[in-house]
Amino acid sequence: LTLVRNQYALMVEEFARLIHELDTNRFVFTACEHSWRLSSELAAWHDLGPSLDAVGVNSYYQQQISQLNQLATHFDSTRPYLISEFGPSGYWNKAYSHYEDDSLLMEESDAQKAWIYGFQWKEYVYNKKGQNIGGIAYCWRDRMEGSNTWFGITDVKGRLKPVYYALRNQWTGKSWETDLYNVEIIKEQN
Repeated sequence: LTLVRNQYALMVEEFARLIHELDTNRFVFTACEHSWRLSSELAAWHDLGPSLDAVGVNSYYQQQISQLNQLATHFDSTRPYLISEFGPSGYWNKAYSHYEDDSLLMEESDAQKAWIYGFQWKEYVYNKKGQNIGGIAYCWRDRMEGSNTWFGITDVKGRLKPVYYALRNQWTGKSWETDLYNVEIIKEQN
């Protein structure tokens, strides 16, 4: 696996160099998952991908995203990182996921997700500004991943969910409690 990863990194490095030759203003980055291999992946990008402007990390679970800044600066301090995806707890890592009676995977409520997105933005994106170049809230619209409603800032009809208001509050300072109340009324009417 290490040999494959290193060859992939060398290929991405070649692409990054070519892109920079064609367009010196073009920002080039790659992204990886926040897993037990993240330290070695960041080290590989540091050693084998010097032409990359940043490395993105998809990081969800509190236990992982809370360590991201430290890992990124320790294993690749030569460039900033991007939190290329963040959001509620995922469904794919049993050690970090929520289960009822050790068998039924539990999805966080809309209010819990709103709090998680807002907290992650403030603590791990905004408060680490300068070390990272930002974060991307995953994902804009509900989709079948874990469940039909696991991720999403809007529902399948495009209606704004509490997550939207929590993020808007972080970005603008505008209170969202009144908007959240209106969302609940709209849900009841539909």
